[in-house]
Amino acid sequence: MQRFVIVKKGVYLDSIRLMKATEEAKKIPKVKNAFLSLGTEANKKLMSELGFLTEEARKAGPDDLIIAIEMDEKGEGAAVIREVEALIFSSKTKGTQEYASVEDAILSLRPNLAVISLPGDQAVDVAEDMIMKGINVHLFSDHVSLKDEVRLKKLANEKNLLLLGPGAGTTIIGGKGICFANEVEKGDIGLVASAGTGLQEIISILDSLSLGVSHAFGVGGSDLSKEVGGIMTKKCIEALNSDPSTKILCIIAKQHSREVVSEIASYCSKVRKKTFACFLGVEDNLGLENSETLHACAVKIAKEKGESKQFFSFKEILSNAESLSSKLQKERIFIRGVYSGGTLAHESFLILSKLGIRAYSNTSYEKRYLLQNPLKSIGNSIIDMGDEFFTQGRAHPMIDSTLKILRMKNEIKDRRVAVLMFDVILGYGVSDDPAGEIADTIEQVNGPVLLCRLVGTKKDRQGLERQKKKLEDSGIAVCRSNAEMAVLACLIATRCRVERKVEKLWVRLFGL
Repeated sequence: MQRFVIVKKGVYLDSIRLMKATEEAKKIPKVKNAFLSLGTEANKKLMSELGFLTEEARKAGPDDLIIAIEMDEKGEGAAVIREVEALIFSSKTKGTQEYASVEDAILSLRPNLAVISLPGDQAVDVAEDMIMKGINVHLFSDHVSLKDEVRLKKLANEKNLLLLGPGAGTTIIGGKGICFANEVEKGDIGLVASAGTGLQEIISILDSLSLGVSHAFGVGGSDLSKEVGGIMTKKCIEALNSDPSTKILCIIAKQHSREVVSEIASYCSKVRKKTFACFLGVEDNLGLENSETLHACAVKIAKEKGESKQFFSFKEILSNAESLSSKLQKERIFIRGVYSGGTLAHESFLILSKLGIRAYSNTSYEKRYLLQNPLKSIGNSIIDMGDEFFTQGRAHPMIDSTLKILRMKNEIKDRRVAVLMFDVILGYGVSDDPAGEIADTIEQVNGPVLLCRLVGTKKDRQGLERQKKKLEDSGIAVCRSNAEMAVLACLIATRCRVERKVEKLWVRLFGL
């Protein structure tokens, strides 16, 4: 295996272009892996861990592009690097129209929605300009300060516009997906979420129950913070309440202020439509149908719609756990989770806690359970690979799974690990074969049990059943929801010692 690393000084690429270039670079013959990232300190730490940090790369700055290629011994490195550079600097993406300026694009297209993917400090000015021009904004960019977020959202609200984000990963408007989104059936369920993969997870479960979506708005992870106060959550609820195609509302939140959640619950009590919620970490009903897991929330909505399909029974999941744990060596006792989706990682962390299993995480809201080094797991650990530590200056793991797969391989090597949980997300904005990328590279020989939550719909372009088969053919158990995966992991790792706790919490976890 050969490795080649070069640095392009003063070359900045946004996450979309990093995604496209990385995907295309991996398709070059004899290339095993391609790493394209900016020279941030976090990225250089990751490169050091992976053995790619050359002296030249060490000197790279956050505005410098690092190109690292791993290839066969027989490959010609210089020629491959030139090919990768050609991909990066190609002037135009196929199927797109380029404009000399934003003003030219606005004059030509007359848009009512702008999607912004720029560095946070640059994105703020562009977003403000769009709002002043009367254009709704989906702000994909992260690294935007709370102060700027509050200011932009207040401005948008005053002008009766939407400012979705910052860090808004998923939105679906009238069936049209924006950024990370799934292909959905048209339905009458409207969703608002400050949780991107949480939105995709519940849409995926609803799709498996043959239930469709009218609209789904991602408002950004900080919208329900005390500082922002749920400005856009309220705005989107108002929009869905006025929409004749929406009959049922659903509100989802990962990170939130309890005070703001209560305010949103009170706000929902005044709408004319049946409203459900999943405020992760909140066990109270809050005067509306609040659920403790996304699975339970989807099931309650299905019941409201007259759908009584049951995914699985307690006896079934217990039997599955007993079978999967039967061949584990005695020393394998820990659970590890490696996620692209922050909401799914957080939900799993909470479920482990409910079942009496202490876990650490790189995104824990409790300092005592926060991993001091996100690159190293200890005990039971849940890792969000989509956290800003891992994504600053490089593509999100839903776009480029290279680092996620390497982390998974490291966890599998740990002989104390009983279960490795991970997610695979389908839909727009992600690779053509995300399950195949993992199934083709992960070797499972007398190792931990591998569990996967495959998040997708029947209409997603990657093919839900094809992706599932690839995983199962590789010996990976595919779960029907993230909550099922987390509970199954707990049962396996403890050799079913938490059986009674699971049975006691069954209805709260699964709504069945």
